[in-house]
Amino acid sequence: EVDGQTLTTIRGVVDGTAVSANIAAGETRVSYVRTDDGEWITEPDGTWVVLEGDAPVAPPLRALSDVSDLALIDGNGTRGEMRGVLGPLAASAHGVEFSVRLRGGRIDSIVYEADIGGETAVVTTRITKVGSAGAVTNPDLG
Repeated sequence: EVDGQTLTTIRGVVDGTAVSANIAAGETRVSYVRTDDGEWITEPDGTWVVLEGDAPVAPPLRALSDVSDLALIDGNGTRGEMRGVLGPLAASAHGVEFSVRLRGGRIDSIVYEADIGGETAVVTTRITKVGSAGAVTNPDLG
């Protein structure tokens, strides 16, 4: 969000390196799928289109496996907040500070700030399910 307004919302499933997501930005809505076979996105009319180039091979949340300065800021380890700094696996986000909110002994959300065109954007990732979400499959291209 920027200035208290949500600009983009992504809801979906991450299962290993596979992703299936619905993305909303303003009035625009698209669906996105990434598997070992490639990447697809929907056109405005709902038709699936193959994206060119190689799909990223790293799991989307992999950067969280390489952090430094991780510390419990508030709470007791099952509820509260931890803060850390992203490491080299985060590529261009290396060195970015982030916080992890804990609830019921699990990660509830991950929050960091990013500079977007001179404005500070608060980026929040909410974790709603833990464990295998089932296989993400290639879209039906009809």
